[in-house]
Order: sequence, then C-alpha cells, then structure tokens
Amino acid sequence: MEFPDIHCNYCGKRLGEFSLDIFVRGYRNYLADGKRRHFCDGNCYEKYKKQFEIIYKDEKMYKLDNAIYVPYMGCHYYFKTAEDCYQRIQQKHLCYFP
Repeated sequence: MEFPDIHCNYCGKRLGEFSLDIFVRGYRNYLADGKRRHFCDGNCYEKYKKQFEIIYKDEKMYKLDNAIYVPYMGCHYYFKTAEDCYQRIQQKHLCYFP
C-alpha cells in the first residue's frame, strides 16, 4: 500500500510519505482557515503567517481571506473590524495568545 506524500503548506517542499512518524513529530500548525497542517519548520510557518499579518495601533493581528480579523492564528473567534479585534487584544485578562 502506497501512502501519499506530505508537502510543506508554504514552500511545497516534500517532507516524505505520510506516516505516523511524520504525523506525530512533524512541525504542524494552523492555517488561515483554522485547520492544522504540516510545515518544514518554524521559519516556513512564520513566513506563512506574515502574509496575513497587519499592525493596527501597534498591535499585531491577522486579516484572513474573507475580511475577518483574529488576534492570533488558529483563533476560534473572529471580529468584523480591526478596531473590535484591537479592543479584545487590549483586554489582557480575556485574550490568550499562544
């Protein structure tokens, strides 16, 4: 039985055939759509995140494809405006950043 190849979601580099080893030990993190996928390493993931990063009033947040704002990648809630996202970031006791 042949398994499909796993590729980095940013640069497309082949990481190997799908296996339990790659699944468990590979570098995985969140995409803009909230799904977890494989990346070569932390550098590729940082480059991927830079595509969506914006700075609003000296706070970093992410503007995703359908014009929603999230305080961090993989966040399960979103805001319709950058100002609303900024207000949530300012409430440090409510907002968790991984």
